Amino acid sequence: MIRQVARLMAAFAENGSSPARTRHYLLFGTDICGYSRCDQSAQIQLRDSSFKIFQEACRSACIPPRLCRVEDRGDGLLMVADSKIGLEAVFPTFINSARAGVREHNARLARKDSRMRLRMALHAGFLHRDAHGFSGDAVNHLSRLLDAPAFKDRMAEHGAAFAVIVSADLYHDAASFHLIDPRIATPIDVNVKETRSRAWMLTSCGGR
Repeated sequence: MIRQVARLMAAFAENGSSPARTRHYLLFGTDICGYSRCDQSAQIQLRDSSFKIFQEACRSACIPPRLCRVEDRGDGLLMVADSKIGLEAVFPTFINSARAGVREHNARLARKDSRMRLRMALHAGFLHRDAHGFSGDAVNHLSRLLDAPAFKDRMAEHGAAFAVIVSADLYHDAASFHLIDPRIATPIDVNVKETRSRAWMLTSCGGR
């Protein structure tokens, strides 16, 4: 985390800009599998449902809207939440609500191409916020988690409609407080672009 802050400060110093104002956040990212292969009608349905799933998950986890910001990423979403939000709201309530939302979306749709397969990544780190949004290594790492081939392959092997990957540090923090049962976590190697790290895929969620 100290390295993240140092890199942000160095980038601003190099550009002659004001120092970065860094804060620690929880990050949630999603990606709708196969979104670009859907026709535009299906894309509208999937995008609308993904927003509703996030909103309901926040409501279920008692995460106030004023403490988080959701950004549209086309085939997915980025939610940056204030670090005041406790991990006990995320594990398991937020994740279980999102999983239920995907299940409900798929149950009510007859069109197969409108059914949702959703990948979700969770991470935490320091970010700079400005008028354009958020920037920092933590956002980049979140994207790498979502794009990890091993994560995609494991989800496909299970035929899952919903899958979650958690960064190593966040996983160990949650597991140490018994918010994640290690028995439902599978290690995933993240090898995307310059990123080489370990993360954890959750097959379900719940503390011990």
